[in-house]
Amino acid sequence: YTSGLVVPFRNLGPTGWGAWEVGARAQYIDLTDGGVVGGRLRGVTLGVNWYWSANARLVFNYDYTYRDEVSDPSARGAVHAFGTRLAYDF
Repeated sequence: YTSGLVVPFRNLGPTGWGAWEVGARAQYIDLTDGGVVGGRLRGVTLGVNWYWSANARLVFNYDYTYRDEVSDPSARGAVHAFGTRLAYDF
């Protein structure tokens, strides 16, 4: 019983590469309402999880967010972000 954990067929080591998981997400929000011109945000997240074993994984995420339709032109633009995390469950 693994309580919902991902269990690779072969753990990372001499005989295996663990397990891989790939995900993608798109998001959108309109922050303009009435007299508030908050603009619009559009974004995409791409992620990869590398499960070394049922107890260890390495996570990589890339986020791209773009803000437009705001009253201040200097508030427009894009943000690129990269994140990683090593998680161990014991």
